[in-house]
Amino acid sequence: MIGSLRTRSLLVAVLTLAPVGAVAQPRPGGCDGDGAVSVSELILAVNIALGGAPLTACTSLDPGGTGRVAVAQLIAAVGNALCACQACPTPPPTRTRTATPTPPPATPTATPTPTATPVVSRWTEDKYRLARSTCPRQVNDAVRAELPGLTATYVVTERDGTAQIDVGDGTPVVGSVDADGVLHASGSETQTEGSCRVVIDMTFAVSLRTAQSTATYDYAVSSSGCPNNLQCALAITARWQRAPVAVVSIPTRVL
Repeated sequence: MIGSLRTRSLLVAVLTLAPVGAVAQPRPGGCDGDGAVSVSELILAVNIALGGAPLTACTSLDPGGTGRVAVAQLIAAVGNALCACQACPTPPPTRTRTATPTPPPATPTATPTPTATPVVSRWTEDKYRLARSTCPRQVNDAVRAELPGLTATYVVTERDGTAQIDVGDGTPVVGSVDADGVLHASGSETQTEGSCRVVIDMTFAVSLRTAQSTATYDYAVSSSGCPNNLQCALAITARWQRAPVAVVSIPTRVL
């Protein structure tokens, strides 16, 4: 879940709110025609967007008949759920550690300092849990609904106090490892829709010196120019378990 973590993607989808404007009928996210958007309907909307339920279960998410759920419709459904279909009061980049360049040798014959051998470990992550939150109940319910069953696998390469985490999407995340062997990483994601802007800052920590650890993801959420402006925080924990590192055997070439 580091960097392009599923939890961060879920939070962006759930917490991005639509700008204030006229509400069309039927309201996006209202699946039973009662003029309101309940928590269960909001969760259904997220499941439809993720492909877990058919679009026919809530046709108000596709007013144009395109056959898919647009991001704007999902965002509008969240705004309707949080504000009871009424207009609500209007109210940092990922940190990458840069290595310090090694100064040039004093003389051409000086022996360069050897680079430390990297330490590679492989981890599986599961058992995600919403540990604490100051966000609205609707947001917490939507997040809890998506956590069961999620899993992830990471390969961590440590060298000279830095760590590179391969999350499997082709874009490694860079973090740091402190003297106690705790891996730290951070990131920020911004989502905009019209005048509405939501920022989610994430910090992450997990110990790499035990076979099983508890990872903690802390999220700070803020929004502006939206139907319901938020300033809240939540934490999600997960179990990290060390897994064997695959060893690739390279055949010897016979001349």
